[in-house]
Amino acid sequence: MQYQAMMAELIQAIAHTVIINGSQFNAVWQEVQTWNEITFLLHTVNIIAQFSGALPAGKKGAGYFNLQHNQGFSGNICMQNCVYIAFVVRSFMLIGHSCNYFSKLAR
Repeated sequence: MQYQAMMAELIQAIAHTVIINGSQFNAVWQEVQTWNEITFLLHTVNIIAQFSGALPAGKKGAGYFNLQHNQGFSGNICMQNCVYIAFVVRSFMLIGHSCNYFSKLAR
């Protein structure tokens, strides 16, 4: 049986979830950089990829948040599409914390 629920709807239903406006993207990224090693997970229809390590610094340019790193994790994030950011605490075997970025399509 498949459920017809968007990821954003599921995140909102988890207890202890804090949701903030996507306009706070820069502040959130700067804060997450202080967390030292993290696991960055990218999940789309076609790929699930993860990177473990420290997040690089970035800066705005041409409508994107451009990650400034020569090795490891790098890329460009279309921050203008970030509608909201959800901070989630989950308990499953271990306590897990996540920071989730959602676009206009709630993905």
